[in-house]
Amino acid sequence: MKIRIQKFKKIDDVEVKLSSLNIFIGANNSGKSSFIQGIQFSISACQTLKILGANWVNKNKKTLSLDSKDYLYTPTNDVSYLFHGKRLSGARKRENRNWIEFTLNDGNESTLKISKGKNGGFTTMLEGQCLGDKLSDIDNPYCVYVPGIAGIPIIEKYEVPIAVKKSATRGDSNNYLRNILLTISNDSVKWNAFIKSINSVYKNIDIDVKFNDHLSEFIYVNVTADDIKLPLDSVGTGLLQVIQIFAYIEYFSPKIVLLDEPDSHIHPTKQKLLAKEMVKRSQENQNLKIVFSTHSRYILEALESDAKVIHFQNGEALHDVKGSNILLDIGAADADYLFSKKSLKYVIVTEDKVDNIDEKKAFLKKFLVANGLLEDEFVLHSYEGCTKVEFAKILQGFVRKQIPTVKVILHIDRDQKIDEDRELSKLKNDCIDRDILLFITKYQEIESYFCTPEHIHKVYGVDIETAKSEYDKIITSLEEEAKRKLTNFILRERPELSKNRDGKVDIAIVNNLVEQWYKDMRYEFTPGKELLGKIKNFAQQQLKDNPNKILDISDALICNNLKNLIST
Repeated sequence: MKIRIQKFKKIDDVEVKLSSLNIFIGANNSGKSSFIQGIQFSISACQTLKILGANWVNKNKKTLSLDSKDYLYTPTNDVSYLFHGKRLSGARKRENRNWIEFTLNDGNESTLKISKGKNGGFTTMLEGQCLGDKLSDIDNPYCVYVPGIAGIPIIEKYEVPIAVKKSATRGDSNNYLRNILLTISNDSVKWNAFIKSINSVYKNIDIDVKFNDHLSEFIYVNVTADDIKLPLDSVGTGLLQVIQIFAYIEYFSPKIVLLDEPDSHIHPTKQKLLAKEMVKRSQENQNLKIVFSTHSRYILEALESDAKVIHFQNGEALHDVKGSNILLDIGAADADYLFSKKSLKYVIVTEDKVDNIDEKKAFLKKFLVANGLLEDEFVLHSYEGCTKVEFAKILQGFVRKQIPTVKVILHIDRDQKIDEDRELSKLKNDCIDRDILLFITKYQEIESYFCTPEHIHKVYGVDIETAKSEYDKIITSLEEEAKRKLTNFILRERPELSKNRDGKVDIAIVNNLVEQWYKDMRYEFTPGKELLGKIKNFAQQQLKDNPNKILDISDALICNNLKNLIST
């Protein structure tokens, strides 16, 4: 199923190819809700045309002029405000009209178009009968919208099926949840599947439905959980949300289920169980497309290997995003953190999955200040092992939406890599292609900059010759450790460099390569954390000074590569 939406609310022109499971993520006002509403609005408009008697012309097109109140579902009371970027207005000539367009394709294609008509109504045109008939069918809704549920009416009358089916189009089926449960309780196959799904999320749940049209016009539903029986309107909102989701699936049997932030009232452990059950449902029914709009890290983590993740930002969609659990933090939880500084100029992206991350960030922060940045001009933000450049690009797009002048700098430590290393070469090219600034440390780690003789001389007041002498002694003492790390890096990360002509690992080749690298870059390849520890010990034991003064700022920390980046 491919869905293309043009000129609708936040969406200018976005096409999404739905997989069985789809996760829409992004900041508030990013376009994800607009796309979900667009799906629901377009299908409901097709159903409206059928209810109001529009007929196919030449088996390919049907058209009616509608008022806003005629549509079964609209996200706003006035359809003209649904146009992208401005209010929808008419035109004297048909070719000059503005149109809101929705194109759906499941092998057959239908397009719904809406424009402002001359008479003040909205010309609503559907093209493509083969799929169009399916989209227009209100008895078998093609799509159902499941909003976050906070409660249901205390009592509920029995309604005729068409009223309940129309509710699916309007997105207010929670007002008819008891009617839905009554219907599926009369179908043993549907009911057993429903109860099984509920118990996959909440254990030991039983539900009984009672209705006697000879005695009462109301439907009564009781839920038993752990031997405690409660009326449906008294159960917790988390369980109620799960009941609603699976009741809709069984009752409507839709092709598309739109779940708008179903995690809002569900505990994280239950969110994961819900996600797993939805995976199972999608595998059992190959025709079912499930769309989650979520801010929940737990749902994303549970579904990411099975679902297609689409990240919306500024009305555009980035497809097949991986490692995207961090994006939820960017889009929601960390927004205040990112934009709390009024003079923000740079977001420094640095890796999170390293030892003593807080200490590393402290060194990085001091290093940036030493190179001319004020603390109010930058923030540090971590990625969690996802593709570095893609993360930085997404983050930059999000940040620039708020502050257009902000730049993102991707920071990585050298970590046993020579300048010509294939990973560094690719990283440099990727950053150039994506307009991302890249800072690679000269030394193994950022801590190494604080261990140079010049910095020791500045912060401890020791003469430069003594600092150089001690520095070289420590470098020599760490030679074997440096070579060990280089050897392991080649064998584990760059095995192609270790092989002879027969394609077999040759330790002699590895040793020669390590010796050459170390000869050319002994200072750069000395491990930073070990070097830092020995420098601190020197300060404490021999200089009788505070070892943590190594974190003080001095002009010896100035790095031309970084200075050039922040001056561009």
